Amino acid sequence: MVVLSAKDEVPDDTAIKNWFGLVKSFDIVLIIGLFFRALIIQPFVVDGVSMEPNFHNKEALLVDKITYRFREPQKGEVIIFQAPEKPREDYIKRIIATPGETVIVTRGKVFINGYLLEEPYLSNGAQTQTSESVFRKTLKPNEYFVMGDNRSNSSDSREWGAVPKVNIVGRAVIAIYPFNQRGIIKVEPPIIDTNTLLKNYTSFLEPLFFKEKSLML
Repeated sequence: MVVLSAKDEVPDDTAIKNWFGLVKSFDIVLIIGLFFRALIIQPFVVDGVSMEPNFHNKEALLVDKITYRFREPQKGEVIIFQAPEKPREDYIKRIIATPGETVIVTRGKVFINGYLLEEPYLSNGAQTQTSESVFRKTLKPNEYFVMGDNRSNSSDSREWGAVPKVNIVGRAVIAIYPFNQRGIIKVEPPIIDTNTLLKNYTSFLEPLFFKEKSLML
């Protein structure tokens, strides 16, 4: 008969307890991490060049998923959302117009409710083109018009329409990679120039032209 002393049994029992304690701690950390990722903040990696020159391919970002539970998305904010035409894919674009507004794109410029939209985040000389000479879109409640900063190389609301609010995952808030570009993402809101009105913007029966002669194209 083999008899194990109490002294022999303690290490095994302690080892088992330590193992279960470690597993339990790991589970708790995992649950907290999943909860945090699902509801508060989530990492994303940019895939493509549609947001250049401000966001680059393979750039890693942290996305705030909680702010829009307490307030509405705003112009100029960069958002991550489920693509309307490809729900399993996440896109990154910038909000250009919000619910109830009318977007017009013509002659390389963007107008909101008839007024010229100045966009400081675009490259100098960048123009916004569409497949139509005059593009017009009026947003319904809970719809957002988004575009990439790289206007000549972006699939966005000009092509497939508005983004429903329910599709929005969150807003990009922190760049974490590459390390030399890490930091808080600055929001550059576009400016509506109320001195520059696109005359007759609600009617396409007459030629569209700018009220101020200095902006005639």
